[in-house]
Amino acid sequence: TGTLSEGKVNIREAHWLNEEFKTAIRSLASHSQHPFSVCIAQEGDHTLEVEQFNEQVGLGISGLVEGERLFLGNEAFVRNISDLSRIPSDFDAGNASLVYAAKMGSVLAVFALDDPLRTNITSMIMDLKHRGIRVHLLSGDRKEKVLEVAQQLGITDFKSACSPQDKLNYLRNLQEQGKKVVMIGDGINDSPSLAEADLSLAIRSGSATAVESSDVSLPGSAVLEISAILSLAQKSSRIIKQNLFWAFLYNLLGIPLAAGLLYYVSGTMLNPMYAGAAMALSSVSVILNSLRIRSFKWAKN
Repeated sequence: TGTLSEGKVNIREAHWLNEEFKTAIRSLASHSQHPFSVCIAQEGDHTLEVEQFNEQVGLGISGLVEGERLFLGNEAFVRNISDLSRIPSDFDAGNASLVYAAKMGSVLAVFALDDPLRTNITSMIMDLKHRGIRVHLLSGDRKEKVLEVAQQLGITDFKSACSPQDKLNYLRNLQEQGKKVVMIGDGINDSPSLAEADLSLAIRSGSATAVESSDVSLPGSAVLEISAILSLAQKSSRIIKQNLFWAFLYNLLGIPLAAGLLYYVSGTMLNPMYAGAAMALSSVSVILNSLRIRSFKWAKN
């Protein structure tokens, strides 16, 4: 879901069960580059020192602040640490993403976060479908949020609450079925799957690990141009095959002539000047055919 969204996270609602830890939680959040953590940290003072900071990919972060071990992450991360039943039943998160702050034995706060989808992302998904490409949505987010996004985009294959290993297993299962898999991601959570996919595309504004694990890195806005990128790749592949075909055909015809076929047929010898010109023409034809790729027009969504 993070790949499909703008990355402009805002807090829809924050419910503090213990406001004494506001500065401590924000200080912990300030040590992570995850968009959710950045959003929480920006809400106020985060000047306290954090020791023994630890980040668990796909789950959350923890650290020692003023002698207290604090945790910030999703439900799976804090479920065994604190009693989530203390959160009031009237807390309405809707379909927002939920992040919990906790210490050992008790939950301190819960944040409902929104991250709007990229503009025109729906048309990009529809274009991929028209190409015969089946789109799957794998997310570490909660079921309600992933279901909402999938319904908005018309994606029928989706899985929520995915760990990095879950995503990797899902991808490998598709490959075992004989599918060619293109993975698009932007986070550390996506890195194992990006490395395993037949083709991987990473959003450059995401984590450095994801970019390093991918075959192609894209500017943030270029996720909307995935269809055009695939079209460009297909056209390039066609031109390469054309060049190989004509090069082999050219040599198939030219080598017998260079070997003296004309002499055996008509008693004439091939003028070396014509032979050199013909050889140069072969290279020129390949170059001219390759230059047709410059006529490719990006289809703007």
